[in-house]
Formats: sequence, structure tokens, C-alpha cells
Amino acid sequence: ANRRQLSGSRVGVRSLETEYGLPPKLASVATALQSLPNDRLRYQQLMAMASKLKPMAKELKTPDRKVPGCLSTVHVHATLETDGTITWQGDSDALISKGLVALLVNGLSGCTADEISAVQPEFIKASGITASLT
Repeated sequence: ANRRQLSGSRVGVRSLETEYGLPPKLASVATALQSLPNDRLRYQQLMAMASKLKPMAKELKTPDRKVPGCLSTVHVHATLETDGTITWQGDSDALISKGLVALLVNGLSGCTADEISAVQPEFIKASGITASLT
């Protein structure tokens, strides 16, 4: 496979999809973020995604759904649907983290467990949104 590892290189939707095992919805958004000319615009887009994320029910924000190792408080919840796909919900107390949650909730909801487990987390770096992640 033709791998591009130069920072700032433009890899198309098909490349991110195949290179990092991304489902089509996630590949599309990741590619759109990657194509933005600078970090400021990428983070503005993440914040816009955060503002559109459906609220997560308070009763789902339990310790067992809290993401460990994140400076922000992040909760995620998965529901296995009858058709074998998974629907995700999530929230964070920090806007950028909430934008990342929205990226994953929107990009991975409706996927199967096999599709989700095929996703390589390095796609975040390839999307150009790692500058302020902790």
C-alpha cells in the first residue's frame, strides 16, 4: 500500500478509509478535517460538532462509562441494536473533547463491532487534530 506519512500531506477519503480501517461516515469527516488549512479551523469544526451532539442522559454518566486517562471528564455509552449495529452516546465537560466524542459518536454509530474494532486510532493524527489532545 502506498503510505503517506508526511505531515500536511493530503490523503483522500478512500486512503483514510483503507489505511486506518474507517467506516465511510467517519472517513468522510476525518478527511474533511484533514483538508482544512490549519489547526484553528480544525478545532473550530470540532467545537461546531460538539455543539450539535445530542445530550447524554445524566443517568448514563456513571463511573463505569467514564473514559480513563483523559484530563477532561468524558463519558461514553454503547447500545447493541437488534440488527447487530452499535449506537453510541457520549459527552465531555471540555469543548474540544466533546467535539472528538461527537466525531466518534457520529462516525461509529450504526457500525458493527467488527467494523469498530478495525478502526486504527492513528487516524486521529492523520486527520490533523492531535495538537492539543491530552
